[in-house]
Amino acid sequence: TELGEIAENVIEESKSYVAATEKAVDEFVEQSVETVQKTVQEAAVQDGHEVVKATPDLIRKVQQALNDAGFDAGTADGKLGPRTLGALQAYQQQNGLEAGKFTKETLRALDVSF
Repeated sequence: TELGEIAENVIEESKSYVAATEKAVDEFVEQSVETVQKTVQEAAVQDGHEVVKATPDLIRKVQQALNDAGFDAGTADGKLGPRTLGALQAYQQQNGLEAGKFTKETLRALDVSF
């Protein structure tokens, strides 16, 4: 019947509209995520050379991260001794980072929260 054909056409057009809308939303979300990621990366680059205060808790985390990465920082005891500093500098040099300081860039590279 003519009414049935009209209903089928409306349903097909609705399905097409929904599919196009879903595609547009997916593309928008993808672009938004990329924009946010780029913004976060740019912010990280801008503040990467900032030095973070080396508290015993932070030193412990860095020591563990260095040990996990194959750099012998000794026991993760939260004390900044020559072994830890040597491991830190070796890690930084191997990874093209500013050596000798607890910079945000180094901590991010080690995946250490600060």
